[in-house]
Amino acid sequence: MGSRRGKELELLVATLEKMLGGSNFEIKVNDRIPDKDTGELREIDVSLRLKAGSHEFLTIIECRDRKAVPGAPWIEQLASKRDSVGANKAVAVSSSGFSKPAVKKARIHNIIVRTIDKITLADVSKWMQAETIEVIGRYSEIVEIANMTLSGKGIKTDDLMNKIDEFIRPAVKDFDKPLFFEPKTNRHPSLRNIWTESQMQNPEQFNNWFRQAEDSGERLSIRWCVKTRPHLVLEPFLPRCWVSQITFHARLWVEKKKVSPRQIVQYTEGEKGLSQMVRFIFDMGGEEVSVDFLKGRDAISLLVTRPDSGNMNINVTFVEDTKD
Repeated sequence: MGSRRGKELELLVATLEKMLGGSNFEIKVNDRIPDKDTGELREIDVSLRLKAGSHEFLTIIECRDRKAVPGAPWIEQLASKRDSVGANKAVAVSSSGFSKPAVKKARIHNIIVRTIDKITLADVSKWMQAETIEVIGRYSEIVEIANMTLSGKGIKTDDLMNKIDEFIRPAVKDFDKPLFFEPKTNRHPSLRNIWTESQMQNPEQFNNWFRQAEDSGERLSIRWCVKTRPHLVLEPFLPRCWVSQITFHARLWVEKKKVSPRQIVQYTEGEKGLSQMVRFIFDMGGEEVSVDFLKGRDAISLLVTRPDSGNMNINVTFVEDTKD
């Protein structure tokens, strides 16, 4: 499915399946699986893989987001694709339902048919009572590296200063460059990696700073010294030079906004409702963020999808309805 609407439906179905299947499944969108007969790669809208012992079970899902109701030929095509890629199951998902011949053909070929239906807040009122959520975005921005403490063996002072001027000063301005080597973990972290991990390891201190930023309504400038344990090696500039601590100059700030639902849908198989979802989509810090509340058969889940920039944390709270 090549259209933008089609891609959005594929991502939506993958989200719903992830919630229903939990962590047991490997889910891929726009997967490519070899044809058993020709060896050519076949495009699959959504694939689900489940490993049980030495066996792998494959389910393929094809999606259609069109005004026209899908007919029997699409089901026949899906049955053929299932057999060609060696899938154990095949699921057809439509946003406009299925024709009677399509349902009959699906029954004959053992194809599962499901629909995505638009619903309203009234339909989810039993488990989703708030019409609005408040989103709090916590942001951090590295301004510069204020100080870096180096030590080493067998390195002359003049050589060290030359290396610092030639390599290190320009390199530390690129916060995403894998500048270091961590021998005990065999990692190559960047300055942003170290900064992000430091926030996670010191939640109380950063929570206090974010509260100060929230109270002031302005960006809070801080200096934060990170002692690197185990020590980091500066590679490839100075393989015998160790970094024992890094002082970051950074800014922290908080943004708040109230958001209404963008999308409310129900995922249905025949007469059986599998799940419902309320999706909020909004801009936060110049990036699109989505917050999904999903109601399955047994539980309610929260899924936040945000840019993997490492500089934003999202908190979500319900806003009580103040209507009389």
